[in-house]
Amino acid sequence: MPITEDPTRPRGERAAPESPAGRSYPPRLDMLTPLRFVAAATIVCAHAIEWFGYPPGPWLGHAAGASLSFFFVLSGFVLAYNYPALDSTRGIRAFLALRFARLWPLHAFVFAALLATLPWVSWTSSGIHAGIAAIATVTLVQAWIPVVGYLTAFNGPAWTLSVDAFLYGVFPALLVRLRESPMRALLGAWLVSACGPMLVSAVGGSNAGIPNDAWNWHLFNHYFPPSRLGEFALGIVAAQQRSRIADRLPRGTTGATIIELAALAMLVAAAVCIHRVPSLAIGLGTGVADWLGAVSAAPVFAVAIAVFAANRGGVTRLLAHRACVHLGDLSYATYLLHAPLLTLFGILVGGSAGSGAVGAFSFAAVLLAAAELAWRLVEVPARRAIVGLAAARLGPQSADRR
Repeated sequence: MPITEDPTRPRGERAAPESPAGRSYPPRLDMLTPLRFVAAATIVCAHAIEWFGYPPGPWLGHAAGASLSFFFVLSGFVLAYNYPALDSTRGIRAFLALRFARLWPLHAFVFAALLATLPWVSWTSSGIHAGIAAIATVTLVQAWIPVVGYLTAFNGPAWTLSVDAFLYGVFPALLVRLRESPMRALLGAWLVSACGPMLVSAVGGSNAGIPNDAWNWHLFNHYFPPSRLGEFALGIVAAQQRSRIADRLPRGTTGATIIELAALAMLVAAAVCIHRVPSLAIGLGTGVADWLGAVSAAPVFAVAIAVFAANRGGVTRLLAHRACVHLGDLSYATYLLHAPLLTLFGILVGGSAGSGAVGAFSFAAVLLAAAELAWRLVEVPARRAIVGLAAARLGPQSADRR
């Protein structure tokens, strides 16, 4: 799950006084933050709903996949909004320090916590070397291994952090290419993303029946980090074009609200209908069809994000409410904690006792409480400490100039 906001700024303030680069940032995009929680909640529902006795339906799993696509687009957009240029070595080092501070500490905490609380049989699947899986998970390289058991070991949803690490690493170079030649670089990013799925289509075969400890070509479709480059690049381009998009939106609140409601409807329609894409695209091969089922809503997401970022109507005013923004702040902890807590929940109460509405609401309450504690006691203090160390090392000033 990509991280989308600069971690050092208090909500509503323009500057980042703790920034190791000593630079200032534009205002926070608070109206986008609650959308992160909605996307994270969709993923949680997809993973948990069947455990509580409710049929997921044919669309929910694909909607969760679309939520991940939304995160990758949003990540590109907000990073490009906060960092329109990274033209110095010091600026790039400061950027990477901020990304590390935002991404890794809570991941490491959750990893340590599940080692301490969950039985070892729940750490990995049969046939997977626990030591290798642990190293891959901690170092965030698990998504580069095309074996399901290594991809999902310990905390399955954390595979997206491996993608995040890759995207953050290529962001400075990609930003330059997209600034110099937006359409050519964007097309190149999508071609890179399509290489893995095209290879899978050429190899052929089905994803069904492949053991968790065996090589799985289909992991190249949308788990392999380069396969998500196109969505990330699209978010960057949308941020670079946000002024032009905003200029085309109505100036009045009523007109802007109508446009925002239309964008919201587009998001819902994309999430609900995307499950039909793989069957419609099967003629392109199983790999490409599967990939399109994960990424084809990205253009819709990019347009909707740009519309909301203009902050003109009543929908964005509601989204920017403090309570909504705080839920968005909890989205990362919610995402990282939900799978280990589901496992723990199952151990403590058993499948039948945990099923039904009471079990579902109980789990949701526990998850939100745990996310609040993790955000307050681990995520925020750890990233501030790391950013402080980086600031001391890099100095208060940077050659990075916007």
